[in-house]
Amino acid sequence: MESLKGLLTNMLARHRITKQVTAARIIEEANAAIAALLPAGRGGDATAASVREGTVAVTCRNAGAASFLHDREEAILVSIKRALPGAQVDRIRTRIAV
Repeated sequence: MESLKGLLTNMLARHRITKQVTAARIIEEANAAIAALLPAGRGGDATAASVREGTVAVTCRNAGAASFLHDREEAILVSIKRALPGAQVDRIRTRIAV
């Protein structure tokens, strides 16, 4: 009998959605790390929006949040890699939403 993990891995490969599911999990973990790092009441100031070629794009509501997260880039990356050891992320890019 095959394990549940094996069945899920095979299903993802069969439907060719492994990249998309991995990207969604990276964004989910990045958002959790961001929420944990931002001060109380400021959790909505930044949101991970996408991941491409190892870069997680984070949209910030203001320059203060962008600067705050830029200074804590390594902590966010460590959190992502701890939760998803196979994740290929090496950079956080912040941008300010208009």
